[in-house]
Amino acid sequence: MGKVIKNSDRGVTICKGLAWIILSVLVVAGIWVGTQTATMSSDIRELESDLNKAVIQVAAEVDKRDRLAARKAKSATRSASHTHLSRGMRDL
Repeated sequence: MGKVIKNSDRGVTICKGLAWIILSVLVVAGIWVGTQTATMSSDIRELESDLNKAVIQVAAEVDKRDRLAARKAKSATRSASHTHLSRGMRDL
């Protein structure tokens, strides 16, 4: 087999077999990169969806916690008011 790459007056030339190998490798690499990019994009969309669901759940839990705290505060206020009213009635 002769030289695969040679330098001539017209520039660098490569044999036909090497050119096909280089072209094939570039095409396969391009397809692989495209596939990886598409897979990562779909995974990113999935993660964003899961994150949005988690944010909604956290907001719902915070709302429940705040409503429960408000109910407890209202109950404590009623209890204190009832105790004060009971003392007042006993004093009468």
